[in-house]
Amino acid sequence: MNATAREKMEQLHGLILEERQCAIDLDTDELVRLAEAKNRLLAELRELDLGSQDPEEQALAETIREENRRNAYLFWSSLNWVRDMLNFYSRQMTEPAYNPAGQRVEITGGGKLLSGKV
Repeated sequence: MNATAREKMEQLHGLILEERQCAIDLDTDELVRLAEAKNRLLAELRELDLGSQDPEEQALAETIREENRRNAYLFWSSLNWVRDMLNFYSRQMTEPAYNPAGQRVEITGGGKLLSGKV
């Protein structure tokens, strides 16, 4: 692998670590900037020869893969947490409904929070 490819891989590793910290800090503006930089860097890496047999470079590639998986799990967990919170609040915001016999009926749906009627 040439020096340029290794430098770009090291930059990608740095971006992935920054991305995780921004996710932890809930810095969405910086996350957007990092995602754009990461996409540009990945496009540049696709054009380079990455078929090196150097053990150090293979270890760097494995580290990048593992760190990226950690970020993916963090984002996936966060998304599930947000969905759970939205479901919780949508259940809390739903007004009670009653059938003709006067019994309370559960309404399933988005509720006020998801419908924009808050």
